[in-house]
Amino acid sequence: MTRMTPSEAFVETMAANGVTTIFGIMGSAFMDAMDIFAPAGIRLVPVVHEQGAAHMADGYAR
Repeated sequence: MTRMTPSEAFVETMAANGVTTIFGIMGSAFMDAMDIFAPAGIRLVPVVHEQGAAHMADGYAR
């Protein structure tokens, strides 16, 4: 069994469920995951506020 980091498991699960775009705040707790979004085919849209991310995701989903 291949070991993976929690970030790798997170990104792999999102990709397996068809997630192609996410909205989020750039930050040090998120850095390792940010490096593996693009190779997994997931586009990260950076925002400066959580509420902005929620509104953007809502509009994108409609």
